[in-house]
Amino acid sequence: MGAVGRMKARWTWIPFLLAAGGLVGALGMAQDVEVDGRKLLVDRLWGVVLVPTPEHVRDTGVIGLHGIFLSADLEPVPAEVRDAIDPFLNQPVTLASLDAMQKAIIQAYQASAKPIRRIAFPEQDITTGVVQLVVLDDAGGS
Repeated sequence: MGAVGRMKARWTWIPFLLAAGGLVGALGMAQDVEVDGRKLLVDRLWGVVLVPTPEHVRDTGVIGLHGIFLSADLEPVPAEVRDAIDPFLNQPVTLASLDAMQKAIIQAYQASAKPIRRIAFPEQDITTGVVQLVVLDDAGGS
């Protein structure tokens, strides 16, 4: 899939990504490819999987999913959240696009009848183009 990225920032929030340079240096880019002046992590975002806890994340990544998927243990996701994720699918993945997607998802939850959520991006292999996000409620659980 072009540029490779193995997330090494252990159980941190997406806003952290640009802070402390931790994730950028740990990604181990195979090549320095840029999109709009930003380092490319993966050529294309094929799928997003929403899960309720970090334990549900497969650190070796997810293969063969296209679209938006929910863990069976996650409560239904409002249409606003699906609509917020959709524009990021089939697009190049950069740290900026992951940050923008996280913010869009949180805003979508705020606009829906569901409680405000936090979105975590645990360590995982994203080279398949599938990103797994943990949806947490304000209390830190799902």
